[in-house]
Amino acid sequence: MEAQHQHSVTLKGRWMSLWKGISAEGDPIPVFQAIYNAYSTGRAYHNMTHVGECLKNLDLVRDKLENPLAVEFALWFHDVVYDTRSQENEQKSAELAVEMAMGAGLSRDFAERVRELILATKHRNAPVDDNDTKYMLDIDLSILGQPPDIFDKYDREIAAEFWWVPRKPFNAERANVLAEFGERKQLFRTQFFSDRYEEKAKSNIKRTVAELRANAAETVAVYAGSFDPPTIGHAWVARKGARIFTKLIIAVAQNSSKTPMFSEEERIAMLKELTKDMPNVTVVGLGNRFTADFAKSVGARYLLRGTRDQSDSLEERRIVLATSMYIEDKATKEEDRLVHMSLSPPPELEIVSSSFVKSMLKLEGWQSVVQKLVPQGVYEALLRKEETRKSGA
Repeated sequence: MEAQHQHSVTLKGRWMSLWKGISAEGDPIPVFQAIYNAYSTGRAYHNMTHVGECLKNLDLVRDKLENPLAVEFALWFHDVVYDTRSQENEQKSAELAVEMAMGAGLSRDFAERVRELILATKHRNAPVDDNDTKYMLDIDLSILGQPPDIFDKYDREIAAEFWWVPRKPFNAERANVLAEFGERKQLFRTQFFSDRYEEKAKSNIKRTVAELRANAAETVAVYAGSFDPPTIGHAWVARKGARIFTKLIIAVAQNSSKTPMFSEEERIAMLKELTKDMPNVTVVGLGNRFTADFAKSVGARYLLRGTRDQSDSLEERRIVLATSMYIEDKATKEEDRLVHMSLSPPPELEIVSSSFVKSMLKLEGWQSVVQKLVPQGVYEALLRKEETRKSGA
């Protein structure tokens, strides 16, 4: 407790120095406390210790930066919003940083620069020309090049933050994420950090990916739904699921409460076309069977779903409850129980659903909207379906 208090005091002093350096208005203490509280809630790795380590690495390269104050401000906020179930952490962190900056009387240019730096920490494998952004990214990734014991502690802490993901699927996806970094020609974008950490980082990643994949073993999941019609949201869940699980079975179900637009055979064909570049994905018809019975028959332990919003989450809870009630007496051993796993798509896919697509078909000019919501093969099938309807065939 004493060490934590000392850490807080040290960081508070650092924050107050930055506040003065950027000529911010108002009292810096409430802002610091809000930041500290955010980083101290349910975090194993993305906490104030991480911020402190980032600031230490910043000090090593401060003289190499064009706008070190903007980089420092961005480092304080880059993980201030962190939810392992969300795809919007960087965006929300950037928005909060801009709000704080503007509230402190800082210029719009400064705030926008901070926003750009934080959004870059999505760490996409794309060229970066900006000097300060390169250093920002390398500072954030410096943990990868630490001695094995420190790296292993970091890896355990990341796993702890994803406590809600079953271990075998987590190990498989974590291995994929690390492998992507390890396969980059140059992991660190600046010569300073490359010289300092590149070799150690590649060694840590190679060793850890092998361990994770060995512990992942085979994992089979069922992704069931009506898929009437398949959308780009379904495609996102399928592609993500194919990366997480060693085998993904997409089961096309009948919905007795609805008259389907496409037959089961048509939906299966569209989904097979959609997943033809995913060798570990199989598409089958579910018929009127309980998903739980089907999952057991194919040796699946996991049920995969995509959730978009609060209404989806409610429906997810209903399905989980109904399935659990059905299999309660059938699964006498813990290892026989199905594990439900939900994936939340990125914000741009939140509105996409089969129902929404079908509602658009009632409007003139629907083609320009629907073409963006479904895969090309599905769009062409919808055009044929509409032509058949108009012809009265």
